[in-house]
Amino acid sequence: MKKEKKKQVKNLQVMSVDLETDLGADLEIVFNDILPRILDEFDSRGIKATFFVVSDLLKNYSKEIKEIARRGHEVASHSRTHSFLNFDNSWEEINSSRLDFLDVGIDVSGFRAPGYDTVSDHKHLAMVKRAGYSYDASFAAYLPGRYFRPLIGRRPYVAHGDELKKSESKKLIEMPMPTLIWPSGLNGLSYFKLFYPVSFWIARLFGMRYMFYLHLWEFIDVSRLKPNGIFEKLIACGCGDKAWKIFMKYLDLAEKQSVKFVSCKEYLNSKGLS
Repeated sequence: MKKEKKKQVKNLQVMSVDLETDLGADLEIVFNDILPRILDEFDSRGIKATFFVVSDLLKNYSKEIKEIARRGHEVASHSRTHSFLNFDNSWEEINSSRLDFLDVGIDVSGFRAPGYDTVSDHKHLAMVKRAGYSYDASFAAYLPGRYFRPLIGRRPYVAHGDELKKSESKKLIEMPMPTLIWPSGLNGLSYFKLFYPVSFWIARLFGMRYMFYLHLWEFIDVSRLKPNGIFEKLIACGCGDKAWKIFMKYLDLAEKQSVKFVSCKEYLNSKGLS
């Protein structure tokens, strides 16, 4: 008898999607054209993702957001209004957003701050924990600048600190975004397409980090976006059909590298961190 070939164990990676109001994107295009297209593509490839959604979008698009969950994806919070967090608005954006989702029957477990911009790290984590989330995905390891955290972990870890000890006993997991980290850290579609094809060859040679993220507005043609300032104009480069083609090449490469894309919750469960 011939020996059966062992099924190759796939490398789990998180696929995360930010669903927000940014760069003046037309929400009708986002929800009526882009979202169904990405959901169908994910279905065809067996991809499960976490959609970090701004809860204010529930006012006009609750049906579409519930469809994300119905398709088997995780819905998490991306704040209430997508305003950058500060000491005055953080608790409202973090807590009220979770309550908004609960009002429509969606129990969210994770939170991601707009622009990966938070107040004092420990205070931010304490608020996320107090609001009832089980994980946070708001910290990013970038080059020097607003997001600079050179010593942050490159994988999920249990968040610690005095502020957390004062809150509930349930542990909180931080899921940092390792982007712009050498050698293979271009893990946001904005940066991946900006540095393409170099980014593709880096991912091909060195493999992929544990999490990838994208924005649905990136698949809208740049002529229909309204980038404000140099940074937004940079991340808007290559939006539209080009972004879609590059993303498809990324997914094709992931399949060749035996990557299986899962949600944040699935990933944490697989690592015993939930």
